[in-house]
Amino acid sequence: MTVWIVLGCVFVCILLLLSLPISLQATASEQTVRAEISYLGVIRKSVYPLPSRRKRRKKRQKSKAEPKAPIAQKQGTKKSRLSQLRELRGLIAAILIRMPRTFTLAVKRLQIRVASDDPAKTALLYGAISSTLSFSLAWLDRHLFSIKPTCTRNISLVADFEGERITLDADLRLRTTPYRLLSLGVKVLLPHFFKHKKNKKKRIQHTKKGAIPCQK
Repeated sequence: MTVWIVLGCVFVCILLLLSLPISLQATASEQTVRAEISYLGVIRKSVYPLPSRRKRRKKRQKSKAEPKAPIAQKQGTKKSRLSQLRELRGLIAAILIRMPRTFTLAVKRLQIRVASDDPAKTALLYGAISSTLSFSLAWLDRHLFSIKPTCTRNISLVADFEGERITLDADLRLRTTPYRLLSLGVKVLLPHFFKHKKNKKKRIQHTKKGAIPCQK
């Protein structure tokens, strides 16, 4: 009985960890731009600006004499590259289809102040930025991320006829869960991996059949 209770507690903990959100927070102001990934509100990893780079390892010396590829292999490289590009295009298309169900974009703060040295130019910039912003949000909501309807309350676009330049103050958060990422990997990446492995075996067999045997 105790074993089943322990297993049940472990299972509930795993489900809880899989359902907790992972967020990518990007903040931008007039002076700084920052982006970091956080999980559970405790585990944080800075994405931009990048942390100090460690000392790079010494590069290995390349071999001077590289074996020349056989003629059949050279002829098959173009076909293999085309097939790889087709596989990559199919993979990207499959991921993009499931993106709105995987990621949610929350606009916590987006304040844009439009200004320039000419009032007429400021009015034109304001109209262009306003139309571009509305179109971009609609496109993102339809094709990439699920945007919360309440985010429009946090968006402010102001025309400043006394200012001299455009200023931006933004706080955007892209959220998902480990469960959604795992579901995306199982539905898209795992079948693609097995398909890629199968196609690789076929290409190897094809190159072996088409290779010219060495003359003694």
